[in-house]
Formats: sequence, C-alpha cells, structure tokens
Amino acid sequence: MALLRRVSLNREGAKRMVERKLQVIIADNEPVVRELVDRHVSERGHAVHQAATGADCLKLMRNKACDLVFLDLVMPGIDGETALEVIHRRYPDTIVVVVSSLDDDQVIDKILKQGAHAYLRKPVTREHIEDVIRRVERQKDGGGTTER
Repeated sequence: MALLRRVSLNREGAKRMVERKLQVIIADNEPVVRELVDRHVSERGHAVHQAATGADCLKLMRNKACDLVFLDLVMPGIDGETALEVIHRRYPDTIVVVVSSLDDDQVIDKILKQGAHAYLRKPVTREHIEDVIRRVERQKDGGGTTER
C-alpha cells in the first residue's frame, strides 16, 4: 500500500518512518465520476469520503479534517465555486483540485485565483488522479508545494 510517509526522530535520534493516510473528499454530483476517482485514490491507500453536493462536502469537512478535495463546479444547491470559496476561507491548508467539464478559460483563471490548486478537465484519467495524489503526498510530507 502506498502511503504518505513522514520522517520523525525517536528518543535516540534515529529516523523512523510514520505512515499517514491522506483524508480525501470527492465532491461531484455524478456517481460515476465519484466512483472512478474513489477507486484510484483508495488504491493508493488513502481514506476517501464522497459527497454529491457542495453542501455535503462542507458538512463532511466540518466533521473530519481533510487534506485534499476533488471538487466539481456544477452541482445542485451549493455549487463548486461557492464551496471553493468557503473551503479556502475556513480550511486554508486543504488542497482543492477542481474537476469539471467546463472549458472556459475565464472560469478556470477565476477558480485558480480563488484558491484551487489545479484544474482537471473531465474526463479525468488514472494518470491525472495519480499525479495529483503524488503531488499532495509530497507537499504534505514537507517536500514542496503543489503547482497551480
């Protein structure tokens, strides 16, 4: 199982590896998309929680610390853009990757300026998802920042 590893020092000063799963939320109104992303993230050993709406996503975040959110823009009720604003304001350490079929450069620029770390255009591939997860693992492990 590929897990995020953190290096810490024990009493004797020797390095030891501590495994830590990422907490990931997938917020998308399309069950097929949620299941696809869930499968690829889970295969890497991380904990995954699904939300069908922006409101469900925010409710999950109130109850559970979250490292990464895959967020669709077009959802019923609270849309992804509104959810992104709330997440960025309330949970600034959470990495948000927008996954959407919208192909509008102005919208993409706007959400990146609002705090999204990346934008993935649907349909997403296993390689896209794994690339995001590897970047987040490195960032959470102190190995740098994700690229915007």
